[in-house]
Amino acid sequence: MMYRIFGQNTDILVFVDTIPYIRNNAMSYDEVVHVEFENLDYKEVEILPYKACVVEEEDGYYTKRTYLVDYLGLSSGVLRIEILSHSNEFDSLVSAIVKEIQVKTIEEW
Repeated sequence: MMYRIFGQNTDILVFVDTIPYIRNNAMSYDEVVHVEFENLDYKEVEILPYKACVVEEEDGYYTKRTYLVDYLGLSSGVLRIEILSHSNEFDSLVSAIVKEIQVKTIEEW
């Protein structure tokens, strides 16, 4: 699911999906993080009650952050949220997305 958010002095692109290879206990959350963020400098954060990891990349004007959230309510267990922006609204936006997903299941999007 991709969203484009426009606002005053803000142009934010958000991509939300799930990671398929954790289904049927094929991989743990930590193994998914290792595979997805291999050789990247990531940090651990907490998004609401969920464990998450984030990688930040910059191109001079825009910043891209990729979050992997250990969201056990999803069939895959891992929620990937990518945000491209030149503002600093990342963590609050990710929290809002996760709260929305708590209300709706992935199938209802």
